[in-house]
Amino acid sequence: LWLTALSKYNSDWEIHWTPAKHGTDKRSWIRFPELRDDSTNPSFQSESRDKLLRWAKTKALPVSSSFLGKGGVTLSMASPHHVDTVVNAGTVLVPGFPNPLRVARGRQIEICNAFEIVIMGVPDDYEDMDQLLKEWITQNFLVDGESTLAGYRASPDEPEAFIFHMTTWKATKAVLSQSTRKLFEADFAKYPTLIYPRTVHEVNTTGVWKIVGNICGDFAKGADSMNDTIKALTRRIDSMEDRNQKQHKATHLQLAAVTSTLQSRAILAQSAELGLTRGLSNVRANKTAIRMKLLMGMEPEKVAEAQAMMAEFEEEEASLQSKIDQASRNFLTIVGGHVSQLQPAPLSNPAPPSVPTAPPGI
Repeated sequence: LWLTALSKYNSDWEIHWTPAKHGTDKRSWIRFPELRDDSTNPSFQSESRDKLLRWAKTKALPVSSSFLGKGGVTLSMASPHHVDTVVNAGTVLVPGFPNPLRVARGRQIEICNAFEIVIMGVPDDYEDMDQLLKEWITQNFLVDGESTLAGYRASPDEPEAFIFHMTTWKATKAVLSQSTRKLFEADFAKYPTLIYPRTVHEVNTTGVWKIVGNICGDFAKGADSMNDTIKALTRRIDSMEDRNQKQHKATHLQLAAVTSTLQSRAILAQSAELGLTRGLSNVRANKTAIRMKLLMGMEPEKVAEAQAMMAEFEEEEASLQSKIDQASRNFLTIVGGHVSQLQPAPLSNPAPPSVPTAPPGI
């Protein structure tokens, strides 16, 4: 209530919850990140600050204090409204600098509600994370079946922050408890960037987003570790390739032996089938010759002999055809192809099976 009363008393006053411990309020900061320390020119930052102070004076922008740091030159303005005006411009032209200077706020989440809580590290590649966090808070903090979540919001200056507040201080303490921290870390284990709920006041005070340690050293250690891992992985791959090569050679030899055996069997089967086929052709040729003799007329005493010979040829023809069919099946069992698809038979042609020839004079 007092916040509303003070705001009504003087509309020029900007009344907010204190964002951090005493002396760390960055609401009035204007930072120039491009004006960082220059090792080749030790006086660069101090000279830059003098130029900025002269610029602020000509623009009627009162400055309470100023300081130098690794993040650039910072001016602490007397009025928050002046901060908004300068920051909203994005860049400013300052005499003494060849190019416009970029302007940024001091990194701080402004508090809009009592006892606000923040979850930092919200990944920007997961669009539904805000909704997921809201549902988690709603389901885990109930009183008489009703959620104690009063509201939530985003910060325009900290897009990775999910900010919310509860209906009571008791509910707020429950969210900030150690048991809730363990539950949060367990439920969101697959999102390592998320930081368990803490008050906005604590985040602003401790600077949870700050990089701790030497970033160059951390990168160097990470690079060395990655190199060692890559080397170990390379050795494992080389070892696997060597084993695979040996296994491939052994398998190739086995296949070659099997293939050679199959080829030999296939050639024998092919030769047998071709020999039987030639014998069948001879039998059929003899039958045709006898049939032609009978049609053209023969001596009566030779007709009976020719007919007997014809009967023998027919029996032999049936026998050869049966053997050819069996040989063909044997070959197909070995190679799965037809005789017309085979390699040529060996040069040594096997003699065709013995078949009766036409009797002399027929």
